[in-house]
Amino acid sequence: MLAGSEALLHALLAGVKDEDEAREALEDAGLLVNGTVASRGNVIITRINNKELLARLGPVIRVEAGDGTYVLAYKDVDCGLKAVDTVTGEVHGTRLALASQLCLANCGDREARLGDYVVRARAEAGDLAHVCLFNPTTGEWREGTVHINEVNDIKAVLNIPEGLAVELMSLLRRLLSPYRQVACLRWLEGGDEEYCTESLTVRELGDVVELWLERERKNGVERAFLARLPADIRIVHDEFLGQEFYTAYVNGRLLVVAGGIDEFINALRNRGFIIERLDREVQLGIEALAERVRGYLTPGITEEGIVDPHGELDLADYGIDGLVNAHEWIIKYYGGNAVRALANVGLAMAKVVSPIARRRVRTFIDYVVWNYGRGGEGKTTLVEYVLTPLLGISGVNEYVVVKGPVKRDTQFRNLISLHRLPLILDEQDLRSLRENAGMIIATAVGLGTIGVHASRYGLGIGAKFVNFRGVLVNTNVTFSRFLREALPDTSDAALVRRVLVINWVHEAVSPGAFNDLPTVKPILGALNNVFRRYRDELIGSRDLIELSRKLIIALGREYARTDKEKAVIEDYVKALEEVAREYELERPRLFMTDAEEFRNAAYEFARKLGIQVRSWMDVVDALINNPSSGIELHRAKYSDEVTAIQERVLKLLGVGPNEDFTTSPKVPNSVARALQEGRVKVYIAPYALGVVPGGWRQWMGRAGMPYRGVRYYVLDLDEFIGIFHQPPEEEEGQGGKTQ
Repeated sequence: MLAGSEALLHALLAGVKDEDEAREALEDAGLLVNGTVASRGNVIITRINNKELLARLGPVIRVEAGDGTYVLAYKDVDCGLKAVDTVTGEVHGTRLALASQLCLANCGDREARLGDYVVRARAEAGDLAHVCLFNPTTGEWREGTVHINEVNDIKAVLNIPEGLAVELMSLLRRLLSPYRQVACLRWLEGGDEEYCTESLTVRELGDVVELWLERERKNGVERAFLARLPADIRIVHDEFLGQEFYTAYVNGRLLVVAGGIDEFINALRNRGFIIERLDREVQLGIEALAERVRGYLTPGITEEGIVDPHGELDLADYGIDGLVNAHEWIIKYYGGNAVRALANVGLAMAKVVSPIARRRVRTFIDYVVWNYGRGGEGKTTLVEYVLTPLLGISGVNEYVVVKGPVKRDTQFRNLISLHRLPLILDEQDLRSLRENAGMIIATAVGLGTIGVHASRYGLGIGAKFVNFRGVLVNTNVTFSRFLREALPDTSDAALVRRVLVINWVHEAVSPGAFNDLPTVKPILGALNNVFRRYRDELIGSRDLIELSRKLIIALGREYARTDKEKAVIEDYVKALEEVAREYELERPRLFMTDAEEFRNAAYEFARKLGIQVRSWMDVVDALINNPSSGIELHRAKYSDEVTAIQERVLKLLGVGPNEDFTTSPKVPNSVARALQEGRVKVYIAPYALGVVPGGWRQWMGRAGMPYRGVRYYVLDLDEFIGIFHQPPEEEEGQGGKTQ
């Protein structure tokens, strides 16, 4: 027993905030504090030394402080404990005697409520358990070691009614089991109480848990295995997207994300987690295990600035050191492409901020930046040695820089879709672009992208999802070819308005660049600072170019102190203006029809052969007479078809019925020979002149036809001539256009 003869008393305060408040409450109650006040959460334990007060009071002290806090104490503790100075655990009611609280702490750390009783227990050998029953209302105390599977033993040792013993047996089985109950599926009513007879429990195994279905039987608990799941499951309401997602984390890293529980379960299976069957119990178990939180799933911009929920970004403010060092290296080694490289740096920074602009201003144009070059110009080098370190994305690099096709893994696509950091599609050949076409469309269109793209290219969460990511593409494929090859059914005009094409000069980056790599510190901290200062001005931009320009100017205002730094800022702004000007000249070409593009390529083909192009007839002769053009002439299958095409050709060229077309100046020599020989079908090989598609896509209103193992586009000779034939007064203009 505690030494009551020493007139020392232990006191317990419930509901106070800190030690100072506890000390003040004790003094207000007329009790002097002797020694240190120890805090355990909202429970305060101390010793009281006031002999005169103790002499006047009975065995129980109950003092109410002015704020409603209770001080409760006993002179002696009536259970076999050594001196105890602190108590852990919950405080059960305001009339709980300190002695009983101390005894409960000695009964083990497994605690539960059973009607009016507080139950504490600890496992002993075999099926034995040491059990304490305490009623905080009446002060009733019962304690003993029992066989937890024997009702009569529990009843006899604790001297309790049989009904209470049955309830306690069921409770002890769960309380002392390594299986923790997470949900009760079936209740059994008995008098005023309800008892759980069927429940979902989990066994914790580090980063994973096993989900079990438990049923109470007379001879014990029956268990059925349901699933092996991640231990860290959260239902996250993403504050930026305004949507709720089921998520799983392993080692603190977001592994699985889904918009619904069925998709979530399927994703877990694909990740190797064991789920015996997709049924109500598993769904309820996941719901019970999941922590519901509000926040941000992935790093990126918000109204308050850049958030980094998992500590994956470098948000330290290094000023514009990274911009200055990148500028020096680019100017030194990128030659004729320095302007394009500097512009990409500015546009990539703007892509960090553009998601919030798109969210706020639905008319904001977040251009897909299309970097086209034949190869070797340093586009990938810029990504690796400038953009990646500048964006401070080492922790999430796989979701920001994607080389080749995006993985087919649905979860990877989901995470790609959810991120708001820039998405850099690097080293994109035609095959990669076909694979990634849906994502590029979703990025260009943004809000309201419909289900087919959601399920195939991103979040498989129903009819629509929101995509705020900004994309930069590095490719050896022209944008016009991408439109023809990868997006035959998409509105060209809608996409062209949302794409900024940067054509790189075919000039290799200087080899010395790789022996003199720049030290580029992250810019995100500085971007965060200027975004918070100039948010409304930045978000008010009409498109990505204006946003990038404003962002760079704001960085200059805040950080450029020397003349060198100010000159660097000016160079970045000028680079943006230059690529925008170049694109304004380039944009009309993207709206060309198949015929217009083929015609322009044909004129270029003829000139490269050294032919002096005086009229369209010179171009047609060059195509028909040179096999390298990919043009072949063949006979029609039926003679009446040959005659019909011949007549249409002569009518198109203005050759009268009594005029000899073989000597007419209106007919190109190659066409005259073809008409004589009946070769009136024009076979155009796939990829001819670098502008014809591969045979599977529609071109000139028709699909490719199988011929010699590949697909050729077949035109009637009059259709082919119609691509080039111009009235005489337009001949000079056509030639001028293609100079």
